[in-house]
Amino acid sequence: MQKHRVLRALAAGLALSLTGCGWVEHDPHRFEQMAERVAAIPVTLDRPGQSRLQTPMKTRDMGLRDARADAVRVEVMDPHDLWEARDGAMEGLIQAAAPVIAEATVDTVGKRVSASVPQLRARPVSTHRDAGEASLVQLGAFGSEASARTAWARIRASAPEALAGLTPRFEPVTVDGRSLVRLKVAVPASGAAAVCAAARIQDPWCQRGT
Repeated sequence: MQKHRVLRALAAGLALSLTGCGWVEHDPHRFEQMAERVAAIPVTLDRPGQSRLQTPMKTRDMGLRDARADAVRVEVMDPHDLWEARDGAMEGLIQAAAPVIAEATVDTVGKRVSASVPQLRARPVSTHRDAGEASLVQLGAFGSEASARTAWARIRASAPEALAGLTPRFEPVTVDGRSLVRLKVAVPASGAAAVCAAARIQDPWCQRGT
């Protein structure tokens, strides 16, 4: 039964097409008039039996989040400006971290060297001697007395047995208009080489003494 209905619908459509062709031949303005009639049909968005369309729903009514006032701002930058901003920030971080890294590196290297290199054991220098037999051995010159004292604490910690009993002297001098503090210790002439070796100072002025 359904098959017969489909055939009837096709036949009716074909008949209408042929009739339409006849209408076009009879009245060439037929389609234009039909288009005008269709255009004249009033169209409204109102749906029968329903209220008028509501205004568009707000974001929160749809279950979405409102746009944040402090939302991320995306800025298009020139590649060169981007590189400069990136490298500049990285350079600032490096400069800020350099002192901490340098201090940690020096401390780590110092511990490794102390652990891998046998500690020099120089013959202790006796402090009971005549003043005429002693000489001053310079261990360094520093920009301030505080720096000189820090250097002496480091040198004495590196060779406590060899430098035991020695008393440092901090001698302020002016060299070429610059204020310096010389770090010296009094040792007998025969013990200057041992003290310089214990302090790991290889410069010839250390062993000469004054």
